[in-house]
Amino acid sequence: MTALSNSRDCECIVIGSGAGGLAAAATLSRGGAEVLVLEAMTDFGGYLNPFRRKAYSFNTGMHYLGQLSETGVFRALLERMDVWDRIVFNQIDSDGFIRFICGDLELALPAGRAAISDRLSQRFPKEAVHIDSFLDTIIRIDQAVEAAAEMDSGVGAWFRALTQAPFLLSVLGKTYLELVSKFTSNPELRGILCMMNSGLPAKRAAAIIPALMFNHYLDGAYYPRGGSGAIRDALVSMIRKSGNRLQNHTRVVGLHKEKKWFVVRGEEGEWRAPSLICNTDPTTLYGTLLEPSLVPERLRRRVRGIVPSYGAFYAYVVTDLNMESLGIGSATVQHWDSVDVILGEDWNHWDQFKHFLLSCTTLKDVGSGHAPPGQHILELVAPAPFEPFSSWARLPSMRRGKDYMRYKTELGWRLIKKAESYIPGLASNILYVDFATPITNSYWVNTPEGGCYGPMHLPSQVGRRRFAIQSPIPGLFLCGHGTLAGGIYSSMRSGELAARAVLSYLGF
Repeated sequence: MTALSNSRDCECIVIGSGAGGLAAAATLSRGGAEVLVLEAMTDFGGYLNPFRRKAYSFNTGMHYLGQLSETGVFRALLERMDVWDRIVFNQIDSDGFIRFICGDLELALPAGRAAISDRLSQRFPKEAVHIDSFLDTIIRIDQAVEAAAEMDSGVGAWFRALTQAPFLLSVLGKTYLELVSKFTSNPELRGILCMMNSGLPAKRAAAIIPALMFNHYLDGAYYPRGGSGAIRDALVSMIRKSGNRLQNHTRVVGLHKEKKWFVVRGEEGEWRAPSLICNTDPTTLYGTLLEPSLVPERLRRRVRGIVPSYGAFYAYVVTDLNMESLGIGSATVQHWDSVDVILGEDWNHWDQFKHFLLSCTTLKDVGSGHAPPGQHILELVAPAPFEPFSSWARLPSMRRGKDYMRYKTELGWRLIKKAESYIPGLASNILYVDFATPITNSYWVNTPEGGCYGPMHLPSQVGRRRFAIQSPIPGLFLCGHGTLAGGIYSSMRSGELAARAVLSYLGF
């Protein structure tokens, strides 16, 4: 451990309080390290941070979570951070927590590997053996990934270890459609299996990410009572009770090193620590925050070539329609216009909303005060590129002018009209509505081009081609969606791995 010289020194500074940063700070707190978390915005949590409008509470980046059963790896992660007992999770309908719908092609995904196999085999009896082989493969992929993440050498390069396994070597570099096609040539079954996506159509998505996602939900899905803020609040409370500090309204504008100390420069002061964990996007860290002399040229070249993931267009809707009578329950609906959209179309016509997600928060989390009694909160989410909104990106939130408001409002009502295929009369029965775009993400969560998953999940940007948790600079570590993968669990797992590396680096 390092002797601290003043109140602005600590053993580790965590920059950014998203899921990864909070997980890192919680793990460091459990390990006995002195930690300071710096957050640019008013509220902590990143995508875990809900927002309120009038009497309504909306979640920004969470619709369901997996691996929270007694043997689930997410549950084990929360237990290790000492926050599992502080959060109550409701299991979403075990008979179908996701409804994949593409015209007449529909699957309500049940909880449990055996139940999924049975449901798919009943619909495709001639494909039963291939279905089981596919499910076995995604389980093997997940087990290998978790085992590699536990390796000491894996803190910075855990995907490199995966390439030692021949069957994973054959997966890395492949698209998800190529993986699924190894098991079946049935177009309908391909369509169903490929509806589990990571922000890209199956023809472009790296095979390993949707495979890991599919496995993540084999045992069903859950929703925290109180919404995503319940996870954020549990982590923040645990960090503070350990005597550590979280500081908001503190935007970091530069990082440099003086001997063994990192100096973190904010808009109103500096802080020092012998170790850092950055929950910022790696392209921001290496491209703008770090003193250029600290960044190897090969890393600068790599940053310039990164393709960010798609952002999203959101419609947050409050209605007094009876959702249950309309067949809307706690399950999340994933809508697709056609199998071509699922498999291969590049989403160029994104503004036609050929793919969107429909989720009813108030039926996932009954009685938690998201809306007054008799009212329901709906979240409609569709992938959206950054470019159509880029001319407004440098303007502050709420002050982007009439043209921006007109454009996003037109898009929002178009998405609501699409959702009327599931909720007839929705457009005429809205009590409140708010719309958000990729530049909303870019502003509030500081993601390049408003991307939801960090670097796009292309075959060229996953595995060993993603950013290492351990940077080339001793004492500097990364976490968040730019490392392992996008998503809440992956971000939190990266935070834990980064914190464990820091504890070792500091000699705890």
